[in-house]
Amino acid sequence: MARLLRQPKLLKEFLGDSAWLRECQNIARQEGKGKFRALLYCGSKRAMEIFRAHSLNIVYRVFGLITHGYFIIIALSFFFQSRLPQNLIELADSLSEPYLGVIGIYLVLKEVRIRVGQFPQRIILRESFVAAWVLLLVISTALTFFSQSYHVDGVYRLIITNSLASVIIRIGTLFRY
Repeated sequence: MARLLRQPKLLKEFLGDSAWLRECQNIARQEGKGKFRALLYCGSKRAMEIFRAHSLNIVYRVFGLITHGYFIIIALSFFFQSRLPQNLIELADSLSEPYLGVIGIYLVLKEVRIRVGQFPQRIILRESFVAAWVLLLVISTALTFFSQSYHVDGVYRLIITNSLASVIIRIGTLFRY
């Protein structure tokens, strides 16, 4: 979320154009509203205009944060499952199905952004979470079957499910229509 606020383009649009602020002051004078109330009304109206104009980017970034954050939680849950509270593993398990929806939307939004030219069509390192899931699947499978410290459990099942789902969804986004 902090990354969204750091984007100068969004802030310039909100703060840079002072026409909306003058409009708020005129509304306050004409309708007898207080300055704060008029500013709140116009500011929320302006924020909604900006959100509509940049909603694709905002949703893409929020879903990217969720996608990468969930991956980190699952990876930590697998490698440190004996040291983590069981509640964290249960939370990750309960978020598994919504995560699959988020990852599907995230990958589709990424393809939409590529096709409308918002970023070039090439491999982007920060977008390589599908490869990271496959790598986690390979490492966790090797550790599960060749180490006595790891075994097939709920976290390993989550890794299998999410790895295969991310690969399948990614393959689906590769088709050009």
